[in-house]
Amino acid sequence: TVAYGQPPETYTFRRVSDGMTQNAVLAICVARWLGVTPGDITQRLQGWGPAPLRGEVREVHGRLVYVDCYNANPASMLDALTVFEEITPGVIGRLFLLGGMEELGIECEDKHRKLGQALKLRAEDRVLLIGIGAESVRFGALDNGAHDGQIEIIGSLDGVDRRIADWSGPVFVKGSRRYRLETVMAGNTGGGH
Repeated sequence: TVAYGQPPETYTFRRVSDGMTQNAVLAICVARWLGVTPGDITQRLQGWGPAPLRGEVREVHGRLVYVDCYNANPASMLDALTVFEEITPGVIGRLFLLGGMEELGIECEDKHRKLGQALKLRAEDRVLLIGIGAESVRFGALDNGAHDGQIEIIGSLDGVDRRIADWSGPVFVKGSRRYRLETVMAGNTGGGH
């Protein structure tokens, strides 16, 4: 949207996933095409953040919680995990609550195993898995050096809200809407970070 021969425009906003960044860039391009000034875009970006349950970074009782339980697919999972890795460098003792990724058809097992292989678990990290593909995620994480005691497959969310509340380190919550992972956040709310 910059005229030929004009310098490129630069905009800064809070850290979000690469997918959300791409969406923001597209929105900026459309805004510029519609005549919105760079100053107005800059001002609006200062108050912009992800929609509820879509890559929210919250501070809850002094700890970081990443909540993205609106949707889950292989690309969005890897995107969200990358952000979580970047915002928790060197942190010891993270908790991951992962719900299955729906609608993958015959690739379901493979995609979930690759998700497990993509987890960069540290020795004190723990993973709770629920739903379709949970066993495949577990196998993938074990392939990547996790130990069996780090990973638990759960059949329901009963008591998970308490486990999150009792966890002292950062928490990552992501999965398909089907699993209603947002319900475990009811008692674990906090302002945006």
